Amino acid sequence: MMADIYPKLHNKLLSAGWFEGRNIENEFTGSVFLDIYPINVLNIFKEFGGLKLYTDFVFENLDFDIKHFKKKDFKPCLFDEINNIIDLDNGTYQNYYYSVLIGTNLYKVSSVSDGLGMYIDKLGNVYHITSITELCWVASNIIDGLYSMLFGCDHFLIFNENTLTWMGRVNEEIKYYPPINKNIKENPWG
Repeated sequence: MMADIYPKLHNKLLSAGWFEGRNIENEFTGSVFLDIYPINVLNIFKEFGGLKLYTDFVFENLDFDIKHFKKKDFKPCLFDEINNIIDLDNGTYQNYYYSVLIGTNLYKVSSVSDGLGMYIDKLGNVYHITSITELCWVASNIIDGLYSMLFGCDHFLIFNENTLTWMGRVNEEIKYYPPINKNIKENPWG
């Protein structure tokens, strides 16, 4: 199906070593990674973990590096979504910072040569934290997100940290509504 909708992405994935039904779950045996991350994020790593995708477009590569998840002491910096507990000392971690502001945890799935990485939330939304430390919503699923990150798109949304709102292009209606933390009225980090 991906080959029909996104033939360029399909070919790029194949050339990176991906194949239909790829599953590298055994690479994470014994890691707390399997107990901490949501199933949709785990599924992304099972299918794309270890792949490096190169392109000539905006981003030079996406690297689904998995070596740090294999460590027995792996511990991500996560926002307490249930109790909405904000740890101001963790504001230096960009994924934690943006997780608090949008009200859902962001899980890094890929390094990006032109930014801090590609992230996924538990709903499957794909984000990019740019090199100028700006959170962008890319797509509502990993396949559309990969295509957009590798080949470009015109529907990225940018998160405004001052107004705590998502912004699209000027004079263009926003068609997607990514999460926003409704429990905070202003940025706790100022």
